Amino acid sequence: MVIRVFIASSSGFVAIKKKQQDVVRFLEANKIEFEEVDITMSEEQRQWMY
Repeated sequence: MVIRVFIASSSGFVAIKKKQQDVVRFLEANKIEFEEVDITMSEEQRQWMY
C-alpha cells in the first residue's frame, strides 16, 4: 500500500511549506513508501482530494 501525500508546491505560506517538508522527510526517514501529489499542477487531483 502506498500513502498519498497531497502537497501544494506553490503555497505562499512558509509554515505550510515547512509542514509539508516535515511530513515527506518523516516518511523518507522511516522508509515508508509514499506518492507525492502536487494539487497545484492537476485539477483532477485537486477535485479527487475533495
